[in-house]
Amino acid sequence: MTPQWHNNPNPPPPGWPTQTPPKSRTGVIVVLSLLLAAFIAATCVLAVLYATSSDDDSATSQADAQQSQAAAVDASRAEAVDVARKVATAMMSLDYRQPDAPAAAIAPLSTPEFAAKWRKTLDSSRTVYETSKVVTTGTVSHAAVERIDATTATVIVLAEQKTSSLIAPQGSTTKTQLIVELNRVDGKWLADDVTVI
Repeated sequence: MTPQWHNNPNPPPPGWPTQTPPKSRTGVIVVLSLLLAAFIAATCVLAVLYATSSDDDSATSQADAQQSQAAAVDASRAEAVDVARKVATAMMSLDYRQPDAPAAAIAPLSTPEFAAKWRKTLDSSRTVYETSKVVTTGTVSHAAVERIDATTATVIVLAEQKTSSLIAPQGSTTKTQLIVELNRVDGKWLADDVTVI
């Protein structure tokens, strides 16, 4: 048996076996407990941060989706107004020297039905325009969407038409209001009917 020299005030002689006193386990347990508590606390903090980050990401995604949808609606409205303005300008701009120009200008902006209807109207009055040497120029001053949904829109257009002819070579100006009905076809707005008020 190895002698327990730690209780002896006299050191052992050289060459005698020695044994150090056992270390206390209380300190180790305290340190381990503190480390475990710190780990649990850090895990809780990370869980809260992750949940908050997820909520923020969800709210951001929802806000982005709403902004994207609003931008798409605004773009659709702007496109409808642009088409209505072009159609109104083309309808009110006639030149007896280029009788087919109005129909050619309106065709790509209209449904086939409305384009055919407008060409028929122009053809029926071509003789009058050519005989009287009529020249008209349309200018749109205002245009606004009255109603719009995913497939149809109504745009109100305020325009001026300057007209000159053999009868009135000095010309005259009239103000006109048009209601342009549009249909959404293959992702773009096309005029389907125009009413002059």
